[in-house]
Amino acid sequence: MEEFAKAVDLKVYPNPVKDILNISFDNPDRAKSSIQILDSRGAEVYRTTLNPGSTVEKQISLDHLQKGNYLVKIKIGNRVINQKIAKL
Repeated sequence: MEEFAKAVDLKVYPNPVKDILNISFDNPDRAKSSIQILDSRGAEVYRTTLNPGSTVEKQISLDHLQKGNYLVKIKIGNRVINQKIAKL
């Protein structure tokens, strides 16, 4: 999966994050995609489905979340990329 993350030029920043998380990736096949954020217990705290496009850029406000570790799951077509982040 790391190769796939490089192929789509995935960027999840800043990490650690204080308020706003930026996510960007290339989606050359214009496949259906989504972003999901899970807390350390696996409970979903955020989800969005994205419009198909060749480049995706999303800013997500995390100011309502507690400090801690989270998992960002990015689904592009039938592939999933997981990225750990820390909330300050």
